[in-house]
Amino acid sequence: GPNGVWTLEETGKKPKINVTFETAQPTSTHMAIVELVRVGIAKYVISQNVDGLHWKSGLSRNKLSELHGNMFVDRCDRCHQEYCHPHPSNTVGCKKTGERCTSSDRCRGYIRDTILDWEDSLPERDLLSAEEHLRRSDLSLCLGTSLQIKPSGDLPLLTLKNNGRIAICNLQPTKHDKKSSIRIHGYVDRVITGVMDELGLSIPIYSSTITDNLLKRKFICNKEDQSEDEPDNKRIILQIHNVQPDTKIKDELTAV
Repeated sequence: GPNGVWTLEETGKKPKINVTFETAQPTSTHMAIVELVRVGIAKYVISQNVDGLHWKSGLSRNKLSELHGNMFVDRCDRCHQEYCHPHPSNTVGCKKTGERCTSSDRCRGYIRDTILDWEDSLPERDLLSAEEHLRRSDLSLCLGTSLQIKPSGDLPLLTLKNNGRIAICNLQPTKHDKKSSIRIHGYVDRVITGVMDELGLSIPIYSSTITDNLLKRKFICNKEDQSEDEPDNKRIILQIHNVQPDTKIKDELTAV
């Protein structure tokens, strides 16, 4: 948005930041996404953010691709086991943290942060999973992203190759506005609240106990087996990276 970090830095202004990675909490949109996934309306979530808010919300790791990493998750460079921790990483660029993997006696790989630097490639597992789901999706809903960063910003176009559609909710115009079926320039929290009302769904209230329970799992991310979707299920993919409730977007989502 106009007061976003990247927008302000481009004009030489220093952004005002009053929330840290550690104190930031999932918004109503994050929690609404958890509910949409739980009831089977949304099938998968793709995030360009590194703030870990989808993880904090309790969204299953198997329903999420974090293309640019997570400040609260490190990964073994040998077996790829992921480790959750309560404090943001001290490093970026997939650097060694000084710890060794304890997932098995035979591994002992190096633990690295998962935050990408500009020259780093996207994580293969997350990227391939994102591409697979987008190719199968009926609707790619892009929330709060300008879709400028490549290659992440171009991924929703895979939905169009499956004769699916793209809907965009963002304060400012995006590079793929002309390719979308619906465009709303406004606040995501507001439009998602309207969508949830239209669907008759309640937005769960975030509690810190959700995150605390994740951290009790020996600091290892939950890696449940993915279950196959029913073949006749319609698929909505959410790309997260703010909107007055709008009848058009609500009609579109209930029709998909």
